[in-house]
Amino acid sequence: MVTGKVTQVKLLPFVMAALCIAASHTTTYACSCGPGDPPAAFNSARAVFIGRVLDGSQQVKFEDPDGDSGILEAGQVRFAVESTFKGVALSEITLAVDSNEGTSCGPYGLVRGERYIVYAYASAKDPAVLLTGVCTRTTRIDSPDAAEDLKFLGNLPPAGSGATIRGSVWADLKDGKATPLSDITVTIRGTGDTRRTAKTDIDGAFTVTGLRPGKYRVEPEFPPHYTSRQKFEEVTVEDLGAVDVAFEATLDGLIRGRFVDVDGRGFDSAFLKVEGSGLSSYGHSTGGNGRFEADGLPPGEFVISVQMQHREYPLNKPYYYPGTFSRLEAKAVKLGPGETVENLVFRLPAGYRVRTIEGKVLDADGTPAVGAEVFLLCPRSSEPGGYSIEFRPPGTRTDDQGRFSIGALSGETYWIEARGLSKSTAQPAGKDLCSPARKLVVTEDVKDLTLVLGPVRGAVDCTE
Repeated sequence: MVTGKVTQVKLLPFVMAALCIAASHTTTYACSCGPGDPPAAFNSARAVFIGRVLDGSQQVKFEDPDGDSGILEAGQVRFAVESTFKGVALSEITLAVDSNEGTSCGPYGLVRGERYIVYAYASAKDPAVLLTGVCTRTTRIDSPDAAEDLKFLGNLPPAGSGATIRGSVWADLKDGKATPLSDITVTIRGTGDTRRTAKTDIDGAFTVTGLRPGKYRVEPEFPPHYTSRQKFEEVTVEDLGAVDVAFEATLDGLIRGRFVDVDGRGFDSAFLKVEGSGLSSYGHSTGGNGRFEADGLPPGEFVISVQMQHREYPLNKPYYYPGTFSRLEAKAVKLGPGETVENLVFRLPAGYRVRTIEGKVLDADGTPAVGAEVFLLCPRSSEPGGYSIEFRPPGTRTDDQGRFSIGALSGETYWIEARGLSKSTAQPAGKDLCSPARKLVVTEDVKDLTLVLGPVRGAVDCTE
């Protein structure tokens, strides 16, 4: 008999974030999970069986939105095993079942005396402990949800028939929808000389069956001018089970440049919008001196802009490359198939100059605060009706001497604040700390600013 301590179902590797609406009567009020279809759940489960609930170590009271109420079994739940499909050779088994009390997924439990299709999984903390719960396909055998599972389990091929890898390949063309990529060759390699290939269909889907249990590397061959951050995926399949993989590609057109002031000093905290060829995309900073790039672009002509931020949101306005508030004066960037356009120079509006704020952050005992975060909060124009450029507060981290350097804009007002974990004896180790926020009206470079971490205070009021 398998027994063990109660373990949180959230430890299961396949469980998606719970937002809530979930599966069986096993009463759940709002939990949305993704355990996969029966073949995928069968593959990842340690044990699959039909069993009757005998009792549990924890009784959970419930009342559902329809007014029904009762008692559910949770904690260490015993089952009488009636039929087994995977991993169970016992007439009785005990599984850990989390009641999820106090969460949006609870209360959860099983009904004593009822028969269930059960998918049981190994605990991430202790593989000897088997568990089931809200984010699994475990369900009452008389539930409408059970029909798909009963059909799959009732038609399992003989042991040794092999496993299945299923998948899809699509492109994000930044037009608001996914575009399936058909006729893509997908290569599947396993241990030794195992090698299988498949072609995606009109829906971008592929399936490979009859694989020996084990680990496999799945790798699509993307067509010219497409690229993907996910070149391959490694999966493990078990006999009679299935694993799903998915690959997203983008076009490999690329625009690079620098966002600079009139003195050529780079600014790193702008958020660029790229419009053209029927899409709206975005550029991002690439790490310093004003460098930016926008990738995944198809052939066409593109207009680049940043949004100037006003205190009253409806008064925000775009500012266009190479440096104008007029849409008619904006310069379009032409991009061919798979082309990279580089060395663009996008100049800040007149009156905005990049300044550097430098200083150090100290822990409560005066030692350097290594790795502390430093933020310029609430970027605002110093003029009542003026504009700021930052889409989000600029931030950086201190070095091994507790020092920092961060870019700001003249003519703007910020609140500067440092945050970190205590490493000194003046505060409990690991305690969240922050420095008192200081208001800065930036006109010139600022040097030798000192911020000292202390107890966390209230949030900065950006309306001041």
